[in-house]
Amino acid sequence: MNIQRTSLRKLLEKQKKQDADYYASEIKASLYSRLSETVEAEIEESSKVITHMEREIEKLQSTVVINKEVIIEALNNFDSLFEEATNEEKRTLLRALVKAIHMEADNYILRLSFANFRENTCFFDKDFF
Repeated sequence: MNIQRTSLRKLLEKQKKQDADYYASEIKASLYSRLSETVEAEIEESSKVITHMEREIEKLQSTVVINKEVIIEALNNFDSLFEEATNEEKRTLLRALVKAIHMEADNYILRLSFANFRENTCFFDKDFF
């Protein structure tokens, strides 16, 4: 990361020197244009790399340790947590928990297959549907 930042700093200094040389009439407009486009592209690429690296570092540092107590607390507070979650978080959670849903409407039976658990069968009153 430091290497990338040092590289970006050098590119910015190079750009600043090119600007100063152009304004001091030490280089012609056509050469300045070509040089500045090249440096600008390198600066943009270097900035993208740094941004990507920062995001990856943030992801690694924000990893939550999940243990039995965390899971029990989350399940005890599931309704309130689910209510506060965004739609994307709700989708992700349901996809992580539910493996498959099988419904037999004429028998009012709903079978849920949970990821890493056995299948559960739920019986509902016909008015539920």
